Amino acid sequence: MGRSGLWAGIPGSVFLCWVTESPWRGPGTVSLDMHRFLFIMVPLLGFAEAAAQDVGTCAPATASAYLDVGNVRALLKNDGGLFWDGSTSVYEVPKGGGIHAAFTGSLWLGGLVEGELRTAASTYGPWEFWAGPIADDGAPPIDCSEYDRIWNLSGSDIRAWEAQGLRSGDLLDWPTGLGAPTLDPNGVAIDLSRVPLSERAARTIDLASGERPYLLGDEVAWWVMNDLGGEHRRTWTPPLGVEVQVTAYAFDMEGAIGNTTFYRYRIEKRSGPPATDVYLGLYLDTDLGNFDDDYIGSDSLLGLGFTYNADNLDEGPKGYGLAPPALGVDFVEAPVADGDGLDNDWDGVVDEEGERLQMSAFGSFYGAGSTDGHPWRGPDVYHYLRGRWKDGQSFTWGGRGRGYSNRPTSFLYSGNPPDAWSELNRGNGTAITPADRLFFSSIGPFHLFPNHPQVFTIAIITSFGADQLDSVRKLKEDSAFIQAIVDNGLLPRQARAREAAPQEIAFAGSVYPTVATDVVTLRYSVPHRMSVGVDVFDVLGRRVSSTPVQQRDAGEHRTRLDVRAWSPGLHFVRFWMDGRVAVRTVVVAR
Repeated sequence: MGRSGLWAGIPGSVFLCWVTESPWRGPGTVSLDMHRFLFIMVPLLGFAEAAAQDVGTCAPATASAYLDVGNVRALLKNDGGLFWDGSTSVYEVPKGGGIHAAFTGSLWLGGLVEGELRTAASTYGPWEFWAGPIADDGAPPIDCSEYDRIWNLSGSDIRAWEAQGLRSGDLLDWPTGLGAPTLDPNGVAIDLSRVPLSERAARTIDLASGERPYLLGDEVAWWVMNDLGGEHRRTWTPPLGVEVQVTAYAFDMEGAIGNTTFYRYRIEKRSGPPATDVYLGLYLDTDLGNFDDDYIGSDSLLGLGFTYNADNLDEGPKGYGLAPPALGVDFVEAPVADGDGLDNDWDGVVDEEGERLQMSAFGSFYGAGSTDGHPWRGPDVYHYLRGRWKDGQSFTWGGRGRGYSNRPTSFLYSGNPPDAWSELNRGNGTAITPADRLFFSSIGPFHLFPNHPQVFTIAIITSFGADQLDSVRKLKEDSAFIQAIVDNGLLPRQARAREAAPQEIAFAGSVYPTVATDVVTLRYSVPHRMSVGVDVFDVLGRRVSSTPVQQRDAGEHRTRLDVRAWSPGLHFVRFWMDGRVAVRTVVVAR
């Protein structure tokens, strides 16, 4: 499926017509679905004055690369967008199957600088990030072309260097000076952010001294971008003045982790007044296989926004067929939020030590110019990021989130489908008509003080269940599992300097009984002496039991656990074996 944008102008105005070739209606046919056909007139005179700003003269960023490991192949871009380059869209799950779970995505940022709204966001362009870093004094860049690049590495690149002295181009000039994650010879992360840009910009990795890229996954892509490179012709606000370093990574593993890609955003404001009340969001036009039969939903406790098929058959040559998957966006890493007077993790304790920001809003929009329609300006984006409609009114429970009730909420479709409130049950037992769906998840507020970066990691997870609703259940399990292992240090992980070829672990493990009321027995065998530990997590990712890592001799071992104090429901038993992980499940019944 392709999209094209047509711009035509008259003095003081711009007309935008957005059309699509529909694979279901034949080549060249325009789809009249309002997410596919948008026609508006935006007066530029009012926006032109607001857009007067001190910005650079950079050409648009053009670099692209792929994450191509595990079970996902994803197209990456360095202009704030993801998966779609204007002609080609790639987020293929499972890799090699020819079916795609997402059409496009983009990073949204919005906040206040001395009380003035600043945003950097888009849906399908024009994009509002440019290649390269920001100077120490915050001056806008004049030419970004030398940084218009995405660096891409895998563990095999490092092993080839260690074993044979072979150097890929991206390994040879890994941009340590720009902030690309690098370890010194002692395995300590190198931080040159306080060194003047003029002294570090050309500094690349020193492989001969023992420096190595800090690989967060089995394959890593890294790039740096900024929102100062040009005028913001999408949101028509001044820039926040931020540099964003992006590390995208994935793992060559099976199961939930192999079906997930990760995006780490390091956001820094290098000079000038701070940006306050900032929100970060990820926008996705998912197109889960066949694009026009999807639903969306959210789970605020898991910090998860997701899309799923409306029924158990995803039709057409681009559909998943029977038992289609669900895809979700999960904020798995966020800044500490101490001292903001809020109970950010909703556990009843305000400003507890180490409390982190959680997903703050989940929403969607419909049609073109209405108060619940496409965001055309910075204020629209900022309202959405904060869980409000374009006129500033809060989302409300039920229906499509407006006018059904007076109960305010920040999360649309927060019920567990098919329960209320979901698109299968708008609150009165009736379903909403499925169609093309798009959504955004956001997190905030936070502040950006000069030289105090904030770091977020977003996981995009695809889960396959026995049917379309079981895929949602599986997605929530996978989300809780991935959050638990992130919290316990499995991700990100350090690439070893001399990583041996992976060894198969002969793991024969079982949990008995699989439905337990008082005691559960864990039985496992290991092929040789190794370190083994056992952790148990509930479906929300909370650890309920832990056995310290100990050396175990080859052979069979058993561990008995008392489950009477555990909450009823599904639990994950995770075995750690010399850094590798195996997972079994048990249901606690009452």
